[in-house]
Amino acid sequence: MTSRKMQVLVLALYTSAFCLLSLNIAQGLETDESEWEEIVSRLEEKVDTSGEGPNSLHSVNDSSVRFPSKHDPFLKFTTDRVVIDIGVRGADGSSSLDSLHPMNENHFIEVIYVKDQNGKVVHLQRWTAEEAELSYVRAHSKIVYTRFKYRDGTTHLTPYSYCNLHGLWIGPTYDVNWEKEVAYIEGVTKKNAYVQKLRFNPFKDHKENVMHVPSTTFEKQRGEEMTESKLLGITTVRGLSGSLQMLHPMNENHSIEVVYAKDQHNRTISLEGMKPETHRNPVSKYEIPEGTQTIQAYTYCRNHGLWQGKVHLIEEEREKCAVV
Repeated sequence: MTSRKMQVLVLALYTSAFCLLSLNIAQGLETDESEWEEIVSRLEEKVDTSGEGPNSLHSVNDSSVRFPSKHDPFLKFTTDRVVIDIGVRGADGSSSLDSLHPMNENHFIEVIYVKDQNGKVVHLQRWTAEEAELSYVRAHSKIVYTRFKYRDGTTHLTPYSYCNLHGLWIGPTYDVNWEKEVAYIEGVTKKNAYVQKLRFNPFKDHKENVMHVPSTTFEKQRGEEMTESKLLGITTVRGLSGSLQMLHPMNENHSIEVVYAKDQHNRTISLEGMKPETHRNPVSKYEIPEGTQTIQAYTYCRNHGLWQGKVHLIEEEREKCAVV
């Protein structure tokens, strides 16, 4: 067994044991997969984009939505690259397991479902008021959190949640391959640092003038119709003493393997794998998707682990940079 496969096995066992010991997940109703499309169709037919209450529709892609809020569904990709967790944010947009959306007989999530890149429903879970209250009593906490298995051929996933009081909520769309890769990297780094023999605290807030720390700048690029400009992010990995002139080395003994960036939803919006033979310098250039409010870059060094950069407010960065 290769060392990478062994790492995945160790992480999968660790994650499974942690979840079994620490989570009381709301079980919900058994629903036959053949009924999923019909259930979702009936649900989506009754929502009103201009309404409020049980029949209202909300989306993270709405231009008026700045940051994650209560009711937003989210996905969390696990280290085994097979199981995907889905939850619904609680007060102040929290995705912490101890403060997710309430589950009681008066206020609860009736349905959670997930669609793939073709609009097909690939997961669905339902709750009644009685089941929601039972979940609350059994867990002694307010939690709606479930999980499903990834299906081969899936490239993108979008979660949805329906609240009995506040309607249907559409979450962000996730790039499955990017998220699986990031889940593996962060899982190895955070939960099993001994596997990689890391020298540094992986998520410590490092100063800017330190080697390995990613530095992100921005520029506008004129679109094809010459009317609107796209915003580009350029992430560079600092070299010795935090230098941006002599960047991090890229050779067979010491190199950056991955550069990626996340938005305000903790969703990966860019990921680039790097190899010494294809990347002379560790620089990644990518388009910032519409609706992005914040961005934070990460770099993974094969010798020294995971490093994170500062959080950038996109609105401010857009105002500062010039069109190229």
